Amino acid sequence: MTQKEESPKAPAAEEKHKEKETDALSETNEKDRKKRFRFNKKRSKDRIRMVPIWARLLIILGLFFISLMAGLIVGYALIGEGKSIQILNWETWQSLFDFMNGK
Repeated sequence: MTQKEESPKAPAAEEKHKEKETDALSETNEKDRKKRFRFNKKRSKDRIRMVPIWARLLIILGLFFISLMAGLIVGYALIGEGKSIQILNWETWQSLFDFMNGK
């Protein structure tokens, strides 16, 4: 076959190929649109929180305070070489502030 004989068939094949591509693109676009619609729905109706936000904040603050106290006790006992509970006395803090202020 020569090139001239194949040319009339080529546009028809190209059109079919383009139609298949557009069909595939339209299907993927439809799927993407449905996914976006699902994600944009409000979830507040479906989701019930077991622990309210204010309770979560209190828990976090409590854990922070406990870790602060534990860090002070362990640090004073290991690095400061003092009695671990002594860091909780006001006199210890007063002597530390006096030392920092040069008194």
